[in-house]
Amino acid sequence: MPERLKLIYILSSGRSGSTLLDLLLGAHPDVWTVGEAQQIRAWMGAGQNCGCGEPFESCAFWRDLLPTLDIDDGDTPIHYFRQNGVQGRVLHPNRIMEHFAGRQSRETQERIREYGERNLHYLSSVREQALKTQERVTWLVDASKDPYRLLWLEASGLFDIRVIHIVKDPRSFVYSMTKKAGDTLKVKTRFTTRWAIENGLMKRYTASVFGDRARTLHYEALAEWPAPNMQDLGAWLGLDYPPELVDQFRDVDNHGVSGNAMRWGTDPIRLDEKWRTKLPARDAQAIWLLTTPTRVALGYR
Repeated sequence: MPERLKLIYILSSGRSGSTLLDLLLGAHPDVWTVGEAQQIRAWMGAGQNCGCGEPFESCAFWRDLLPTLDIDDGDTPIHYFRQNGVQGRVLHPNRIMEHFAGRQSRETQERIREYGERNLHYLSSVREQALKTQERVTWLVDASKDPYRLLWLEASGLFDIRVIHIVKDPRSFVYSMTKKAGDTLKVKTRFTTRWAIENGLMKRYTASVFGDRARTLHYEALAEWPAPNMQDLGAWLGLDYPPELVDQFRDVDNHGVSGNAMRWGTDPIRLDEKWRTKLPARDAQAIWLLTTPTRVALGYR
């Protein structure tokens, strides 16, 4: 049986530090980040920039690679779990029930097989391309965040996966999400519910399937103490992660897909807690109370 492709999967609800973690992992000379790998279709032909800052389809890394990738064929394209190529659904009740019931339909099994093989070709091709400029690529990083993509990649049996579930204080998450969506009671309630349900699902899934192959990481800890947290993650992954890599994370060759604007920024790492002064105290208290079971399970007390 061929050796499985080693993959670090960043799991997240979004707006929780996944891009920062992705960049810090990619700073290691044995690691190559693909960014939000399942977003590749949305990035193609959309005038978006690669992690290097160049237009995606004219980037030297992707230009010759893209035509060789099996992205859209069949019933399970790479963006299968991203409706409209942009936003995925938080809940897929049928898939959740199939997983926790321990059984899947024959049709689902076949789709998992196709999806796994298509992604193996895609990610293996990226690794081969990376090896043209980088001496070693022990791990690839997929920062797609989506729990259902993770479920199918694991179920395919084609990948040796480690999962980092990065999570942000629910008050900070809700504040971040409502800056653009609006700060009405309805919107705040929706994102409070999303944080609790989605992160609760992720916690349960990773604990039941991955065990010690999964880690939970608080955004606040990573942003405030990046060096010791990355050293700890490095040891877990079998990598020596020198503290100086934290200061060099913007200097390495990066061709990741998608991610927020900090991917192209120059600012140093700093903990963002604007919610403490911007979010009304009454709202912060309500969010803290309504997310109690999940936040306690995730270490927010």
